[in-house]
Amino acid sequence: MDERWTVTSDVDQGAGYISFGPLGDKLPSAFTATVDYAERPVTMTVHVTFDGRRARVDKLIIESKNGREVTPRDVAGLQLGEVVRDATRARITPGAGLAVDRRPDRRPTPDELQLVAGVYWAHYVMWGDPRRAVMAIWDIPRATANRWLRRCRELYDMPEVD
Repeated sequence: MDERWTVTSDVDQGAGYISFGPLGDKLPSAFTATVDYAERPVTMTVHVTFDGRRARVDKLIIESKNGREVTPRDVAGLQLGEVVRDATRARITPGAGLAVDRRPDRRPTPDELQLVAGVYWAHYVMWGDPRRAVMAIWDIPRATANRWLRRCRELYDMPEVD
């Protein structure tokens, strides 16, 4: 976990775990997480539900760390997407995963495409930028990522980025 922030979370009573993506990653159907960024004077608590496609925020609570009132300045730099991404990342249970021992080249193998699709799915679920994540992880240009993702869509039910 990143030292600049901490996440504490609890799965709602009665919530089950829902699988998503081709790797079988799982996320609770409902959980509450408090994200505390070291450099910020507030903590954010989100209640998240998951329907198998994308994390959804039902409630957001912003609280001051030092007991004073929360000011507009405290909230100005907050981005809900970042909070949801960090809270959700801390709650995802990885699936079986794949052992891929080489960097995919111009023609990724089916296992490599499954891994690419899994990365895409996870970043989509947690409000990330899935295409950019694929580009960064494999250090590939946008055109190559687009080509790989087109092939992944032929093999897997993959969501489109909003």
